[in-house]
Amino acid sequence: PNVANIPQQLQMFGSVGWLFAVVDRIATGTALVQWHLHQRRRDEREEVADHELLRLWRRPTPFYTQVELVETGMQHYSLVGEMWWVKIRNLSGKVVELWPVRPDRMTPVADRQEFVAGYVYRMGAETVPLRREDVIFIRRPSPLDPYRGCGPVQSLLMDLDSERFSAQWNRNFFIRGAEPGGVI
Repeated sequence: PNVANIPQQLQMFGSVGWLFAVVDRIATGTALVQWHLHQRRRDEREEVADHELLRLWRRPTPFYTQVELVETGMQHYSLVGEMWWVKIRNLSGKVVELWPVRPDRMTPVADRQEFVAGYVYRMGAETVPLRREDVIFIRRPSPLDPYRGCGPVQSLLMDLDSERFSAQWNRNFFIRGAEPGGVI
């Protein structure tokens, strides 16, 4: 997979109507699932009503709800085959926030012994090294790169571009009065 075209894959979400509809339906449907936490007691499962993990899940950041966290993650997963969440810890090491981050800004750091030593988050010129345990990475495995995911949009990029360009041409045709050009 070409990591350089991940921003293009993400941009297709807002550029092609049917792609938006499909990805939005999947992301919204997944985000609206009622999540539960259970603990095992002997041979039975018992639902846990209140737990710090549930509180984090319901309000992962001061700016994101659980629905927005899952929806954003599923948009990324559906478009590029990767979902990245970064754990933010307080001074005592407890996870207090869970942030969705764009796939094109994350880079796994390969390691011979540990496979992945950590990650680097890039935003502009700023880079933030992240420990392995502070990143949740869910991917649709890539047949070409064991460190990255593979999404359906990269296989559709040419078709999606053609559809976008055709729609733009049709739009311009009607804006110009729907008169064919040229001389007969």
